[in-house]
Amino acid sequence: MDEIIFVVEDAPDGGLTARAVGESIFTQAATMPELHDRVRDAVRCHFEDGTQRRLTLPSCTWPLQTPPPKPPSAIPAKA
Repeated sequence: MDEIIFVVEDAPDGGLTARAVGESIFTQAATMPELHDRVRDAVRCHFEDGTQRRLTLPSCTWPLQTPPPKPPSAIPAKA
């Protein structure tokens, strides 16, 4: 069983994109659960031989659509 690693990024027009490292596989979706489903479907379509592949999508400490919190020095002081 081969492993395929995906790079997940915010899409410029909203939602998420996923592209495979080393393969010509790309897909997009509005949410992470939907992206997981679309990645599985894209891999099945790309490899029609029926061989199962292990898919690796990164995990995040915050949702990709939401930027990380600003450091305290970047938050303006209250007047």
